[in-house]
Amino acid sequence: MTPLRAPIAAIRNWFGAVSDVYTRYMLEHHLRFLAVTFAAILAVVTAINVSGEISRVWSEAAISGIFHALAATALYLLCRLLDNGSQVFGIAFLLGLVWAEAAHAHGGRLLMVRLAGRPFLRRSTALFVLAALSVPTQFTLDNVVRPWAFMTLSLKGLGEYGWGYTAARSPVQGWYAFDNAVLRATLHDSPEPVIERALLFYFDDRGGLASVATADRIVAPDHDRDRWTMLGAHHWRIGDPIDRRFGMPIGEPGKGTSELGFAISRVWLQYRGIEPKYIPVADLWRLTFDRHLPSERPKYGAWLAIRLTQCFIPGLIALCVGALFAMMLDRRGLMLATGVGLLAAYSGYFLNRISALGIENLHLPPAVTALVLPVTLAVLVWRLIVRLRRYENPTPSPRPQASWSQNPGISEA
Repeated sequence: MTPLRAPIAAIRNWFGAVSDVYTRYMLEHHLRFLAVTFAAILAVVTAINVSGEISRVWSEAAISGIFHALAATALYLLCRLLDNGSQVFGIAFLLGLVWAEAAHAHGGRLLMVRLAGRPFLRRSTALFVLAALSVPTQFTLDNVVRPWAFMTLSLKGLGEYGWGYTAARSPVQGWYAFDNAVLRATLHDSPEPVIERALLFYFDDRGGLASVATADRIVAPDHDRDRWTMLGAHHWRIGDPIDRRFGMPIGEPGKGTSELGFAISRVWLQYRGIEPKYIPVADLWRLTFDRHLPSERPKYGAWLAIRLTQCFIPGLIALCVGALFAMMLDRRGLMLATGVGLLAAYSGYFLNRISALGIENLHLPPAVTALVLPVTLAVLVWRLIVRLRRYENPTPSPRPQASWSQNPGISEA
């Protein structure tokens, strides 16, 4: 049991600090400012976003009756609030934190706590609790709430998301490259993805054209089959006899069914035309490791790395902001401390956006690139805390030892 005493004591001390009267007060104090900041930013952003769409949403739904219009508009507003709330949580969390720290210092309570001898780590327990709680909150917003809101708006055809989804999923003929084949086909939903009027070019291992095929329809495998099949298929192999009437190889007659020769990801068909940031995280994980995707596809792996790591960013930036605020408050006063806190919050939020662009576009492993900013912020938090502890608990300099010979009033015998 001896090796367990240290972690048990640390956990007991942490719970004791959390249950402290000052910590409970600071949690309530910070949560009030965070809630007001979040609500204010969310209200402004949502009002701007829905102002140009809500009238059309109402008019389209009103065709089916007033109650349907009310239900559709309410669902639209709810989904927009959830979507916008997921996006503004990070910056609202940081700005609310700076506001709470400034109000705490301006009221004189922070000075009283400092004079009572509480160092930064002991008086900032509430800050660490909120930073820890921001991780599951941001993760849930990014990976559960926002994808649900987007897919609900898209499937219901509400607002810009719904109208854009309908346009992107309309039957359109496109080109898709799969392994050693190129497919031109019309894709549409009814309600499952359907591939019709297909033209295929098959290539050999050296890149030369091996055969051409057409099909009225390409059918996905079911539980009894594991291969995609073509209905109404015709094949032309390079080197087949030429029909002199048409100047083309003589095609094989339609067989009714024929093997496609390669697989197409059904998850990709389900989410084609949708940006990875809106795909539910479980399906995004499947797409990242799916081997049956077309060559031209979104960077699913990069976005999976972004969405699994960016939940740590607001909490780490909050700790940096809190440490910088405490350091500047003692040295330069409240005004400059507030300015530095705001600058640090906006800089961290901006760096998070830059990091996402780098993860998506740099030719480096996304799992490695995604860890650069969290690790850097963690090191910065550690360095700031160490510096604050040295500033708050300076090492006393050794006092010189006086000798008899150094005292001019005493002579040696």
